[in-house]
Amino acid sequence: MNNFNVHFNPWAGGSFGAPNGVGHGPGASFFQPPFGFGSGLANAWMNHASQGMSNGWGPWGQSRGWGSNEAGGWRGHGVNGFSGAFAPREGRWNADKGSYTVGRSGKLEVQTGQAEAAFNNRMQYRVNGGSWQDLGNSKNTGAKTVINAPPGSDVQFRIQTPEGNTFRAGTNRNVDGMDHAAVRRTGQGYSLGFEDLRGSRNGDFNDAILNLRDPGRGH
Repeated sequence: MNNFNVHFNPWAGGSFGAPNGVGHGPGASFFQPPFGFGSGLANAWMNHASQGMSNGWGPWGQSRGWGSNEAGGWRGHGVNGFSGAFAPREGRWNADKGSYTVGRSGKLEVQTGQAEAAFNNRMQYRVNGGSWQDLGNSKNTGAKTVINAPPGSDVQFRIQTPEGNTFRAGTNRNVDGMDHAAVRRTGQGYSLGFEDLRGSRNGDFNDAILNLRDPGRGH
């Protein structure tokens, strides 16, 4: 004997019960729970879809969470989102990226150090792959610039020489296939030194110097 309704519809009142839980039809005796799973509970389930995904799910709905308001924290992954949440407490040099990662203060202080070179090189930076900005010349010892950027941002540096060469720090993707900068840790942060001659291998990295410090260090 076949107890299944050939035209079985799991959402129909006949198989899973009517609104009051009393089933009707061939499939009622086998699929009828005590309180029914017909239009009453089915409507509640469907309400979980029509209203639930926006309101019934509550924290993940339109007004809270994945929706318009609180979703900004997840959606951002940039200025308003995860960048701040996952930024280091103190800014630091990231050797894997060849750049400085801005700390939670959202600031990076750059001071020109004492260079030992004939060239007066032009020094520049950029944030998160944006346009290059001037920091001044390598012989302007003591000059300071404060870079404001969202926490977690990547700041890259490069020099441009009077000979027309451009050398970026933290990478060998330069005209001669060499990394023209070296980074060392200091008591205040980091010192970034450059070589300004194409193909140079003398290794002193003192032709242009940038001292990097997080102004929010220790806070």
